[in-house]
Amino acid sequence: MELFYRLAFVLIFFAGIINQSEGGNVFGIISTPVIEPEVNANQSHLPYELIDEILIRAGFETTKNAAHAKMRSGEAIKRIFANRTIRLIPHQYDKVTDCEREGDVCLLIEDHERTMKLFRYFGEHVRRIDVNYVSVDDHVCHDINENIIKKYAKQLTELKLYTPWELSQECWQDISNENGEIHFPEMKKFEYDGRITKNPFDVHSIFPKLEIFKLEGEVDDINCLANVRHLKELSLDTEESLGEDQLVHIIANNKQLTKLSLSGQHTIRTIRSIDKHLKNLKTLNVNNVGKEFYAPPTNKVYNFTSVTSFSATVKGLDELYGDIPFDMPNLENLDLDSGRDILSNTWFDHRITNFINRFHKLETVFLEGLIEDSYMNCIESLTHVKEFGAIIFGEIQLSSLTVFFENFDKTKSNLKTIKIFNFDDFEYPLYKKKMDKINNHLEESMKPTWQISCEHGKQWNTYTPYYLKFERDP
Repeated sequence: MELFYRLAFVLIFFAGIINQSEGGNVFGIISTPVIEPEVNANQSHLPYELIDEILIRAGFETTKNAAHAKMRSGEAIKRIFANRTIRLIPHQYDKVTDCEREGDVCLLIEDHERTMKLFRYFGEHVRRIDVNYVSVDDHVCHDINENIIKKYAKQLTELKLYTPWELSQECWQDISNENGEIHFPEMKKFEYDGRITKNPFDVHSIFPKLEIFKLEGEVDDINCLANVRHLKELSLDTEESLGEDQLVHIIANNKQLTKLSLSGQHTIRTIRSIDKHLKNLKTLNVNNVGKEFYAPPTNKVYNFTSVTSFSATVKGLDELYGDIPFDMPNLENLDLDSGRDILSNTWFDHRITNFINRFHKLETVFLEGLIEDSYMNCIESLTHVKEFGAIIFGEIQLSSLTVFFENFDKTKSNLKTIKIFNFDDFEYPLYKKKMDKINNHLEESMKPTWQISCEHGKQWNTYTPYYLKFERDP
């Protein structure tokens, strides 16, 4: 541990005195380990591998500073490029920063000239690339496609592209060879947002090792997935260019799927196909799949016994309030979105509790679209859930909190955690003061108390990122 502290001191010391001007060079281009005499006195006893490991964990900025100070950093920068997803958003911002996206540590590069310079030196180490072409001119788009994606196609394991429709055709032309062929032999994960104009587009021949395929947009070749056999995750939001006829065959050919995400109109055929073929499915996500998907069963309820997580966005309340043709007896996590359509009045009310309570092994539930006068009634009626979270539309009434906590011991609820989103963090002192009074009264009455806190929930960043958290004391 002492070695780490000594190295940390060296990094901080040199970060403060190095010259930040890079000139025309790329920082950190060190082909051999370089340790200056004045630095050597502080760290000569540290193995190069240890220095590299700490620089990698410290992040890109510290590694850059170490390169300026002529400490060993060449190997660290190479491993940063190899271990991180390289996100390219070429908006001419002179920035290269570490960031996090969906739990993945990324290196974000927002300047095209810097992008090309870095790839010239470190491109051979890159394995994962994420490119956003929004507001990018044709020249920059072509440069990235030709000199990054196409050039390093043989080594990439993950690729994510966000392409405006007006650039879609040019994109596929750029990364094709003179015969119009595309080949990513090591690709395991491919995500695309836009339109795939290339036809034919045989996913199996292009990505022979593909395990994760996510498409949001359209694809001209409706049989693009016909030959795929080894998918573990599939997400399709294809504006119905890939319909149910194609989907049932894809499911039959990829029985090892553990995650399936669908959008658009589906019927009992999809449910029957899932039940028959996907015995290892863990996560099922559906988005506005239509009433036919939830139509009451006539003679059979299909059991998705392997599913532990289910999320759904629905347009009508009646889709979930009645009987549905499938059950998930081992469901642990449930995420429901009412669609929040004010014009059609599709808000969840306390009746959604009946749907939630049918899953006896449910641990957590999250609701988006509860109106302010129904969430407490909903919480009070939950029987199996241990953690409840909701985005509330309307004010959280302090009076309702008092009534709820005062009477909680009379319910059959197993709740231990409550999270209320869409919450103004500036009002937290008022809730804290109110909860302190409630807890004092609960203690006097020998009833369970609750700890309140204001937490940050970045996953729901379309609203205020803060939420109220109530945790029941043991």
